[in-house]
Amino acid sequence: MKRLYKSAAVLCALLVAASAGFAVSNSPLESIPYGITANAATVSNVAYLDKNGNPLTCASATTIDSQNDNLTINTNGWYVVQGTVTINGKINIDTNRTVNIILADNSYLDIQGIDVPASSTLNIYSQSFHGQSTGTVNIVRNTGPNSGINGDKPNAASGTINIYGGAFTITVKHHKAYGIGANQSSSQNININNADIAVTGGAGAYISDKTTVYNSNITHGGTVVNGNTPVIPDKPCSVVFTVTIPADTVINSTFQVKAENVTLPANRTLKVSMSSDDIDTDDNFIMTSAEGAQLKYKVTSTNGVTNYANNASVIQVTGAVTSVTRTVDLKTVLDDEVIYSGDYTGHLTFTVSLTQ
Repeated sequence: MKRLYKSAAVLCALLVAASAGFAVSNSPLESIPYGITANAATVSNVAYLDKNGNPLTCASATTIDSQNDNLTINTNGWYVVQGTVTINGKINIDTNRTVNIILADNSYLDIQGIDVPASSTLNIYSQSFHGQSTGTVNIVRNTGPNSGINGDKPNAASGTINIYGGAFTITVKHHKAYGIGANQSSSQNININNADIAVTGGAGAYISDKTTVYNSNITHGGTVVNGNTPVIPDKPCSVVFTVTIPADTVINSTFQVKAENVTLPANRTLKVSMSSDDIDTDDNFIMTSAEGAQLKYKVTSTNGVTNYANNASVIQVTGAVTSVTRTVDLKTVLDDEVIYSGDYTGHLTFTVSLTQ
C-alpha cells in the first residue's frame, strides 16, 4: 500500500477578543490627588497590555500605596499598583474623571471596594494575562448593599468600568449587593477582557447584565434570589474551538477533519483550509517515490462528488454559534497510472484561521 502523507496532529483551543486598544497618555499627571500621600512615587515608563494583549507603555504613573482610610482619586491620570498594597477602605473615584490603574506583575491590592460614579471611567490594566504572576485585586465589601465595584452609592448607576486584565476575587456580604455593577437595571457600560474574576456572596453574585465579556474566566456563586439562578450575562462571547486532524493516511482511504465545540460571536468565521507544496504545474496533488517518480492523486468527498483543490476550505463555521461541531470526511484517490513500483509520499497542510 502506498503511503500518502504524514503531518502532525493539530489540536487548537483558542480565546480571542476583538476590540480597539486604549491610547496611551504621554502627559504627566496634573497633580497628586487627595488621598495619595505627597511622597507617593512617580514611576516612569510603566509597561502594560491593552485589552487585545498588545504591549504598551505609560510615560508616567503614580504609585498607589497602603493606607488606613479610603483613597480618593480626584484627578485624571495613570496609577500603578506594585507589590502588596492594603487599603483599609475603598477607592473612591471623583466625578467626571478618567482613572487608569496598572496592576504590575506579582502585585496584590487588598481593598474594600471601588466606587465609580456615573460620570467617570475606570480602566484597569495588567502586565500579563491569566498567569501566576498576573496582578491580583482582592475586594471584600462588608457593609451596606454596595457591590464590589459599582457607583458612588448603593444601587446608583456606575460609570464606565473597563477591566482589561488582572485576577479579581470579589466577596460581597449584603444580600442585595452585586460583584460588579450596582444592579442589572441601573449599571452602565462594563467591559471585561482577558481577566479572571471570582465573585461570591450577595445577590446571587451577579455581574451586571450590561457587561460584555471576552477571553475571560468568570466564576460566580452565592444564594439564589427571587427563585432566579445567578448567571453571567449572555453577551458577545469568547472564541473557543478544537480542530483535530489525523497524523497520516494511505492512498484510496478516508480520513476525517473535525472542528468541535465551536463557539463564535457574530463577527467571527472559523476556517480550516487544505494546501500542499507537493503539486505539479497544473496544481494537481502529487506523491513522489525515493527514485523521483511521481503520481497524481485527488482529495475528494467520500462520495466522490466534491473535489478539493489546493488551498480549498474544507470546514467553515460562521458565528454566532455556541458549542457546535462540524466534520468533513475526505478521501484520497489515486488519479494516475502506476508505472514504477515503490513507496510514494506526499504532504498536506491544514491551516486553521479565524477572520472577522
